[in-house]
Amino acid sequence: QRQMCIRDRPTSSPSSPPPCSPPPTGSPTQPPSSPSNSSPPPPPTYPSTPSSAAKSSTKPSPTSAPTNNLQHVSCCKTGNYPPHCNSHDCNDARGVDLCKFVFALCIMAIHSGIGFEEVYIKGTFSSYLYPLLFRLAVPYFFVASGYFFGRKVYTSGVYNGFNKWGTYLRRLALKLLIFEPIALAIYLAGLYLGHLSPDIIFLKGLQSVLFYPMGALWYIQALIIAFILLIPFIRKGKEILALIIGICLYVFALLSNSYFFLADNLALQGIIQDYNHIFISARNGFFVGFIFVILGLLCAKYQKQ
Repeated sequence: QRQMCIRDRPTSSPSSPPPCSPPPTGSPTQPPSSPSNSSPPPPPTYPSTPSSAAKSSTKPSPTSAPTNNLQHVSCCKTGNYPPHCNSHDCNDARGVDLCKFVFALCIMAIHSGIGFEEVYIKGTFSSYLYPLLFRLAVPYFFVASGYFFGRKVYTSGVYNGFNKWGTYLRRLALKLLIFEPIALAIYLAGLYLGHLSPDIIFLKGLQSVLFYPMGALWYIQALIIAFILLIPFIRKGKEILALIIGICLYVFALLSNSYFFLADNLALQGIIQDYNHIFISARNGFFVGFIFVILGLLCAKYQKQ
């Protein structure tokens, strides 16, 4: 505005006009005064401002739902609850996380023996109660994984949900591919130091990779297998059928591990022995992970209903 004022200043004027001052916001911008013999001033011009309609058209609506139903924002952290994520979901997630923390401590107690020395007196009630409570930890983690899987599936649609959770399964598989070679190398080194023949070392290593990975990796493998096995049941709405099949499979897992003595002098005993000789253990996604993941899925399904 100052440059325009200086540029349009008349040269024939005997004295310079007072310096220009910027007009107030929203007021018309008048050109500088000119001599009487000059042409009339042009009509005033107003500063251009965007219209309210343009503002409203460009401003996103705060209550509009996302175009992709699978886009889950972190509403539990921000406190903003879109239609697909409300405070009840956040409270459920916090409760599940709290239980996961408690059961993680239980798993540490099981493997370290901490907490068992004071209560473990063989034949007493506590000797059965405490191991039973602590051993609920691994099933709970399967149920929790199935629950969150089901929240995605039953909220956004079965097929879209599986497209989204394909990324989750690939992430699990990546963890298995990274850490299993390390665990396998340690396991094979122990077998080699035990002076076993190379063919026995190879067979045991193959069994570990295919059926029962070392350490906690068996849980990741079981989770992947359970999810893959359950996909056709969920797509066809046959979750109850999957639950019945899972119960039968879990009974076999119990007879193969903790309750093997119940199969004594039965025709099933030989089958269980042959199975354990080939597959090492029934703690896998087929016999153990399947039942507990479907329980978590059913919890999510009936919670939405």
